[in-house]
Amino acid sequence: MTPDDFQKLAAAPHRAAIAAALTDDVELRTPVTLQPFQGREVCSTVLSLVLGQVIEDVEYTARYPGDESFCMVFQGRIGTAECQGVDLVELGDDGGIRRITVTLRPLPVVLAMSRRMARHLEATAVLPPERPVAPGPARASRPPRTVG
Repeated sequence: MTPDDFQKLAAAPHRAAIAAALTDDVELRTPVTLQPFQGREVCSTVLSLVLGQVIEDVEYTARYPGDESFCMVFQGRIGTAECQGVDLVELGDDGGIRRITVTLRPLPVVLAMSRRMARHLEATAVLPPERPVAPGPARASRPPRTVG
């Protein structure tokens, strides 16, 4: 797998082609789940949904190749909001994709991605490893303050 191969997969995100590029024990880390998606079947389904229906107009603007990994910088759109992100792709011994870590900004786009992913994954019966992030920022509970 090369950065060019990865860019071609992203441009035409067919699940079977994506699955063929992944190792059996692939791991997909997204900004909207705490635990990674795991396994070829689940990861290829999630990637084809994200690249085909969640993030639109994906354009890779920079790439940083390496021997066992590479990094791809992209821009795109979720709804009407523009986003920027990075795909860190790590390769297995056979040259297949072993791990993908996706970062995305800004925060409102990450939250929109979470909502869209949840809808699409529920429709395909591929559930995230845990509930995607809530639509608003989480609030930490604090112990009551004492005045004294």
